[in-house]
Amino acid sequence: MATKAREGEASSSSSSSSAPAYPDRTFDTIVLPTDSDLVTFSDPSSSNEPLRRARLAAAGPTTTSSLREASSALRQDLPVAFPTETVYGLSANALSSSACKAIFAAKGRPQDNPLIVHVCDLEMAEEIVAEGWVPPPCYEELMRRFWPGGITFLMPAARPGVTYSDQSSSSSWFQGKGTSPLPLLVTSNHPLVGIRMPSHPLARALIAHSRLPLAAPSANASGRPSPTTAQHVLHDLKGRIPYVLGGGASSQGVESTVVDGVTEPGELRVLRPGAVSPEEIEECLSGLSGEGAVRLRVYGRDMVRQEAFEAAPTTPGMKYRHYSPTAPVVVFVPSKEARYAKAAANGGSSSIAGWSQALSKEVQALVAAKPDLLDGKASVHVGLMLLTDSALAQAMFAPEEAEMAAATGPAFPLSLDDGSQAHILIQPFSLGRLSQPHLPARRLFSGLRSLDEGGVNLIVVEAVEEKGIGLAVMNRVGKAAGGTVAVSV
Repeated sequence: MATKAREGEASSSSSSSSAPAYPDRTFDTIVLPTDSDLVTFSDPSSSNEPLRRARLAAAGPTTTSSLREASSALRQDLPVAFPTETVYGLSANALSSSACKAIFAAKGRPQDNPLIVHVCDLEMAEEIVAEGWVPPPCYEELMRRFWPGGITFLMPAARPGVTYSDQSSSSSWFQGKGTSPLPLLVTSNHPLVGIRMPSHPLARALIAHSRLPLAAPSANASGRPSPTTAQHVLHDLKGRIPYVLGGGASSQGVESTVVDGVTEPGELRVLRPGAVSPEEIEECLSGLSGEGAVRLRVYGRDMVRQEAFEAAPTTPGMKYRHYSPTAPVVVFVPSKEARYAKAAANGGSSSIAGWSQALSKEVQALVAAKPDLLDGKASVHVGLMLLTDSALAQAMFAPEEAEMAAATGPAFPLSLDDGSQAHILIQPFSLGRLSQPHLPARRLFSGLRSLDEGGVNLIVVEAVEEKGIGLAVMNRVGKAAGGTVAVSV
């Protein structure tokens, strides 16, 4: 049964005794109702910095009751799913090893995959950072611009006996206190921890209400597409967790950007592209000069991939295959774009084909790999995720058919050039238009899940340009896909 709230626990800073969690126990998972529009915060401190101390001022009776239920579960070391602006997260008390173990168990997540810790204000962040540590100027600039928001910073984790005493700083804007050491499980035994302050009002409200830093990966079964709605969470984790804090669809749709400005002096590394693009980071840091200036490098783009680093990553999303639906995924890269053609070649494509030839080849390979796929069936269903006004869309469909891909609609037949006996039915899912670069990010995971749950046998995703948030989109697509094909248009 689901955990019941206990009055008074939300104001306490100590954790109550642990309750049995999955797999020792299953739950009647409940989606808790909320209204994020009613959530407001106050800053009772004397500081002019509004991020320093966030206190929940009001939330309305329904949301307050739901926050109380969720906080009570968190204090019993049970995991609770909650909405963020990026994707839904599966949260637990970051200060409790048993609570964090419950996250790994519910997701089926390998324990060498580190967790990001979410905080509601700078005071909470300082408590879990090594005593005396001061962030570099690039961190301060990015925190002021993008916190709360979709960027995660690697910082030295609070550890007993670890003190930074040789740092100098022109201000006391942020300085680690080291008062709340994190379990080694959170960082997978690394000295650094990823810390984020989410902007979704319900995420920040839950952290502020519970007064707990929350370790939270995405709230999906490990390896599956990340969830952007409460229903996605239920699909994967129903029975494994007591609560999902409802909060509508995530506005950004891809996980946070993870940056490392600690490992190499004078360098800021983007280890995982995400909601904040490298272009936005560069623009934010353009005013830094002298010792504060840094060189921005994106892992896998400006930095050579390192097998040893990926075997023991400091940030999630680097070691294991992620974001994968049950159906195999193939990326179609329009070959007119030189960058796309190069990307396809790097992904293993040996030649450029017309779209119908490429699609036929992929379907025939699928049927060959799964001989019973067509037993008793008249067709192979292919989910197609594309930009509805792209050159690929115009090549594949007549104008009126291209418009059909503006929404998930009825499947329709597609004639092949090679005379294959397999009857292919296309189920379209729109990634938006070329003029809407943020829509592919918002729709990617939802589309993968929708097509997969609709029973398609293969999912084809059109590549988007790897600039802005498109870099994060293609990072996720690349991890979900089993192959990349250059397609002439």
